[in-house]
Amino acid sequence: MTKEKNSLINQWKKNAKEYKNEIKKDNNLEITYGDEITYKVYSNDDKYFSVMLSGYLFIGGAHGNPYRSCLTFDAQTGEKLTATKIFGISKKQLNQKVKKLYLKKYDKMGEEAGFYPAIGDEDGRKLLQDNLKNMDFNSSFYVKNGKAVFYAEPYALGTYAAGFISVSATIK
Repeated sequence: MTKEKNSLINQWKKNAKEYKNEIKKDNNLEITYGDEITYKVYSNDDKYFSVMLSGYLFIGGAHGNPYRSCLTFDAQTGEKLTATKIFGISKKQLNQKVKKLYLKKYDKMGEEAGFYPAIGDEDGRKLLQDNLKNMDFNSSFYVKNGKAVFYAEPYALGTYAAGFISVSATIK
């Protein structure tokens, strides 16, 4: 977890340096920068320790951007786990499984789940399929109540207002 925390801090320092350089280029440019991060433990039992670091980065504009970094460990060995390791399947199989869960959620709830609405002649389900094509969910998950909860960043599958659209799969 220290490695993840240090990675986030290094990214913040890099961002701050870039923003300062932008201000120097244009003295009339006004940039507001803010970042906050919290954590929540979702699982702490004899199988998994799963924690979510969540933050909100604001650099100006209408709103900031929320972000997440989730870490899951084997409670017995301390090994950092990926979703493929937990489910014992390949990355390709995992991503197919999660994509099917998203499509099932769309079929059940449609745009009510926060997914992007249809554009022109293209239906919303096709748009979702296109958006899911290159997504990798191997590390975009946390464990809660015996399930792996997979999530997509805001704007990836739906509007900003929809937030992190998630689906879950029972861990056997």
